[in-house]
Amino acid sequence: MSLSRRDFIKTNAIAAAAAAAGVTIPGVDKALAQDADIRWDKTACRFCGTGCSVLVGVKDGKVVATQGDPDAPVNRGLNCIKGYFLTKVMYGKDRLTKPLLRKTDGVYDKEGHFEEVSW
Repeated sequence: MSLSRRDFIKTNAIAAAAAAAGVTIPGVDKALAQDADIRWDKTACRFCGTGCSVLVGVKDGKVVATQGDPDAPVNRGLNCIKGYFLTKVMYGKDRLTKPLLRKTDGVYDKEGHFEEVSW
């Protein structure tokens, strides 16, 4: 499939406008919903106290997609930018996987270096 420069710019402009307006592009949500291998579970977004409901797509025990819950009265099927990137946050290479505490010579020190701790 060949895409001209003009069509590429038009497509990106439409996608940017849709994202700014909180509109989903037709077909994307249907493509996700039609994947038979994905199990969709409801959960609450963990990033703020608003309590947005999120649908989480799980495939082979791993979260592969998120989308807003259309039945939720709070977010009415929409997610903010943090909600859309839940998957990236969960599996990001720079995320913390163990608790860290600033220590100097084995004792807590706010100027110390981070060391792994077990709680």
